Amino acid sequence: MRVVIPVYEHVEMLDVCGPYDMFNWAQGFEVDLVAEVPGTVTFNPGLAKQGLSFAVPSGLGPAEPCDAMWVPGGAPPALDRIIRDP
Repeated sequence: MRVVIPVYEHVEMLDVCGPYDMFNWAQGFEVDLVAEVPGTVTFNPGLAKQGLSFAVPSGLGPAEPCDAMWVPGGAPPALDRIIRDP
């Protein structure tokens, strides 16, 4: 079962890390992180001056089949950029 998690600048850390970890622990799941632009993405810094960063090797690109999509929370303008009309 393939689960896709689209990530973007200032995405909520727990909304990505918790589900990613949970799906990886479960047997039979392949989890793919995809970003607006492949490379470094920064989590929402909240009250901190700088958020933690992580690397995402894959971009959104053309839609590929998946069994489920987990869309993590974050700033509404960022979500508007990645959510596309099916």
